[in-house]
Amino acid sequence: MTLDAARPIEHGPRDRDAIALTFDADLSRHLPTSRVAQRADPHRRIIALLKKGRVPATLFLTGIWVEANREDAEALGSEPFFEIGNHSYSHRAFAGPCFGLPVISSPSAKRDEVLRATAVIAEATGRRPRYFRFPGGCHTADDLSLVRSLGAEPVQWDVLSGDAFDADATSVTKRILAGVRAGSIVVMHLSEPRVSIAAEVLTLLLPKLQARGLGLVTLSELLGA
Repeated sequence: MTLDAARPIEHGPRDRDAIALTFDADLSRHLPTSRVAQRADPHRRIIALLKKGRVPATLFLTGIWVEANREDAEALGSEPFFEIGNHSYSHRAFAGPCFGLPVISSPSAKRDEVLRATAVIAEATGRRPRYFRFPGGCHTADDLSLVRSLGAEPVQWDVLSGDAFDADATSVTKRILAGVRAGSIVVMHLSEPRVSIAAEVLTLLLPKLQARGLGLVTLSELLGA
């Protein structure tokens, strides 16, 4: 597909019945401490459900998530249905205000966020991330250029599940189904400080997507990379 240099990727081609489920590993509210709390999140249930259903997904990992969940990150690298993306090292915002996230102050610090996460993720999973997602989705035009200069393509979404703020799985499922269409990129969360509802949402969502004839693919497959 043709990329717009002024914008991140927000969806794939609309002429084929395929969508990409993406999951962000967000541990920012634990910063700068509490590695034990980070290991206690519900990501294993979500991953197990995806693996059981052989559901392709793209997982955007932060460097701190990988460090806190090293064994799980290593296992993800060997899963053929999963693609690994870069969600920065510490999940600080590249531009603000951004959902209360601390904002990175300099281009050099932003560069370090991208490269440090790339190194941590690649070392643990054996995969160098092709795609980058800005924490909170917040960025400037210069940030897009920076990420691309470091060898990654910025990817956002066109369907926001709201699972980071809405604790009602039925409500989140309805929101996704109301917005999803051919080529959509859906964003959900692999990790949250509170009890995640993503696994419950998947249980409700996957049969309905199948009934609509929407196939699930990784980002690379959706974008023809």
